[in-house]
Amino acid sequence: MPIGGAEDKIREPRVLKRFVGLCGQNPRIVVIPTASSRKDIGSEYTKLFSELGAANVDVLNLIEREQCFDERVIDLLNAADGVFMTGGKQMRLSTTLGGTPVAKVLRRLNADGKPVLVPCGQNNGFKLRAEDLEAAITPRTKWFMLNNPCNPTGAAYSADELRAICDVLLRHPDVWIFTDDIYEKLAYDGFKPATIVQVEPKLRDRTLTMNGCSKAYAMTGWRIGFAGGPLPLIKALDKLQSQSTSNTSSISQAAAVAALTGPQEFIDEMVVAFQRRRNVVVDMLNQCPGIICAKPEGAFYVFPSIHGCIGKTSKAGAKIDSDADFVTALLDEEGVAAVHGSAFLYPGHFRISYALDDATLEDACKRIRRFCQGLS
Repeated sequence: MPIGGAEDKIREPRVLKRFVGLCGQNPRIVVIPTASSRKDIGSEYTKLFSELGAANVDVLNLIEREQCFDERVIDLLNAADGVFMTGGKQMRLSTTLGGTPVAKVLRRLNADGKPVLVPCGQNNGFKLRAEDLEAAITPRTKWFMLNNPCNPTGAAYSADELRAICDVLLRHPDVWIFTDDIYEKLAYDGFKPATIVQVEPKLRDRTLTMNGCSKAYAMTGWRIGFAGGPLPLIKALDKLQSQSTSNTSSISQAAAVAALTGPQEFIDEMVVAFQRRRNVVVDMLNQCPGIICAKPEGAFYVFPSIHGCIGKTSKAGAKIDSDADFVTALLDEEGVAAVHGSAFLYPGHFRISYALDDATLEDACKRIRRFCQGLS
């Protein structure tokens, strides 16, 4: 019973129907030039930047969001340069690319640089504090990276919360900003995640805003993302992409256009379902001895603390000395697969995805409760 992953089990047949209509009866032979689909896929980004009065802004289609990170790393990092990221591996791009630590990605790309993680504690809702950002920036810092809402905690930043962070960044004009907004449509209880350029237009000339279709449109396997930013930066990305992967596959571009330009009502339906599932999971986990689970603002993950379970022994005799021990014993004894917090550089926690059907989630939470009740 895997409940730790990011696969969204809500599938939207209306998007698929529109996609087939765009492609014709044989979607295998559709060809959409990158420049053409760029206009459609980047519509919301170009609208955002134009509303803010930004000139010389363009949008780039990417194979996936991870490619956007790869290309930026190659483009701007030199030896000893710093890549500052929110801590606890909360931002997938800041800490892992397809499960690969950023340091390894830098070596793979023959790009120098050092990832710097700043803790974002549970007591602060897993969110970055402006004073911690200020303390972490050095003359070698090149990039600040933020995932909002974020993986694995589900924490999200409002415009008011980002204001203090933007003020810090204004004081450091040599630091570029990479904002990963992939979960921005998945927020609950009326919460509205903000993005850096919306909060502080003065930062637009050094901000790269990234998004994609994987989450809100349940198109993980299509591997398509896009980024909006200053024209010189996008041109550099475009040049690099043209000599590496060329462009996103044409069929993925067609699917993305169908998703982004078609009916959007199903996203609201998805959000309602996710909010219901989030509430059930949080309530049930908080009934488990030794577990404390905060209610996240967005994404589709919860990141409960299991500090109350550490040091105990399971009913089958497994010693729980770490979060890795916890999830291993949980899998062995109850058949529930989750992701340990240490995988995100945040020990003492584990991640659960509620992008599953209600019955599976309730069954999994009952098993987790039974497992915790058996600890002694």
